[in-house]
Amino acid sequence: DGTPDPSFVPSFDGPVYALQLQSDGKIVAGGSFLTLNGASHERIARVNRDGSRDASFGSSADNIVNDVAVAQDGTILFSGSFTMVNGTPSINRIARVYPDGRLDVDTVTNVAGGLLKTIVSLPNGQALLGGAFTSVGGATRQRMARVAWSGANDSTFADPQFTGGQVSSIGVQPNRQYIVGGEFT
Repeated sequence: DGTPDPSFVPSFDGPVYALQLQSDGKIVAGGSFLTLNGASHERIARVNRDGSRDASFGSSADNIVNDVAVAQDGTILFSGSFTMVNGTPSINRIARVYPDGRLDVDTVTNVAGGLLKTIVSLPNGQALLGGAFTSVGGATRQRMARVAWSGANDSTFADPQFTGGQVSSIGVQPNRQYIVGGEFT
């Protein structure tokens, strides 16, 4: 009915920009916060159904996390302006972690030329990326790309060549067509 649930009270010390519900009811959050319920959780964390901190999830990013997606296998893909995850450098705006928050070091996609703003998980093991970037995995991609969940660029996806601004949101229709919103011209 729109009234706040008084039993759900997670406490972040900064903005939360992304929320993603997992199949078990837990919620992955990304943003620019540094703590959750008083414990250190730099920019990415997971809360239980009641809003308490999920201490079994341990991950961190050195800069803002803009969006989060959860795959059917429980792995988590997140995007933002970070370059380091869990203390590992050379992560460039996108990372994949296991359900416990450990970094999947075998999955690295280089996103270059601008911010990675949004990420959408697709049921076929792929993800859509949107932002202000101009390259994904070394291929020219103007603000939108499709990648395998493993991080590999999907070369069969045509570069939509959005110009100016950024892609801020992507919706997927039942017929697998995409609706894209943002500041592009």
